[in-house]
Amino acid sequence: MSTGTMLVLARDHVLSTLSGHVVRFIANEPVLVPDVAVGAAISIGAAPASGELATPQIAASTASLTPVTIPVDLEQRAKLIKMAIDLIVKDQRNDEFDTAGYPKREVVSKYVGFTVSNNELLEVFDGMKAAEQAEKEVRQKASARGAKKGSTEPLTAQEPAATGE
Repeated sequence: MSTGTMLVLARDHVLSTLSGHVVRFIANEPVLVPDVAVGAAISIGAAPASGELATPQIAASTASLTPVTIPVDLEQRAKLIKMAIDLIVKDQRNDEFDTAGYPKREVVSKYVGFTVSNNELLEVFDGMKAAEQAEKEVRQKASARGAKKGSTEPLTAQEPAATGE
């Protein structure tokens, strides 16, 4: 069963997703967002409800808006960055990637609503690539073991091969 994530947005907004979900945000009030709509919510600036709210502050002397940094712990930041990268990779727009094939830091920062450092971006993206490669290797090994034993169904990492003991 799909759950959701508590997110908060600094403004009133009604989010309608292509999957048919509609989420009504009321400024600075946590809302349960279905898992399939979390990426869309983050792309409009929503942040985890457990962090500090991302509300603009009016500077008294200049009367201009100054964005507030969202202090999110490292695990939350990595999760948000990963979700943003997933959206960017899914869209596959060439202008959102640099010449080395990495998502542009500025684009990722726009999706998550806070400034992402180059090190954070590289660490999360490289970790995602390493996990994909490891998963691919597990599937290949399991498929090879299954072919040797005459099985037509590949094994997954959660289903260890029977040892025949």
